[in-house]
Amino acid sequence: MDDMRQLSERILQLFERGQVPPAKRDEARQLFRLLKQQLETEYQDLVARREHGTLNDIEAGFYLPALQDAWVNTIIISLPWDSRPSDRWDSALSDVSYYMTHWSYALKGTNKSSTGTGR
Repeated sequence: MDDMRQLSERILQLFERGQVPPAKRDEARQLFRLLKQQLETEYQDLVARREHGTLNDIEAGFYLPALQDAWVNTIIISLPWDSRPSDRWDSALSDVSYYMTHWSYALKGTNKSSTGTGR
């Protein structure tokens, strides 16, 4: 989750005043394509494993919902990787970063509670 959050934030850092400068567009597209591939591949893998009953509790309770939120419940799924970076990219990337951060904190909070080190 942290890798995908960091990648989405790295792409967002390429934006300047709501646009990606022409000199940075190729890099943005490459990173956007990588992020979309990672989200789709991981999501499809976990869905297939869920159907076969092979997900562990962490994957079922945190990782799959994080990917569902980031891949299915945002507009990133509908944006072509080679499209022009725009406010739609900004929105999708911000949402991916938000969901990955949310689920990562939820997982960390659960781990602290289960080990008796958190409140």
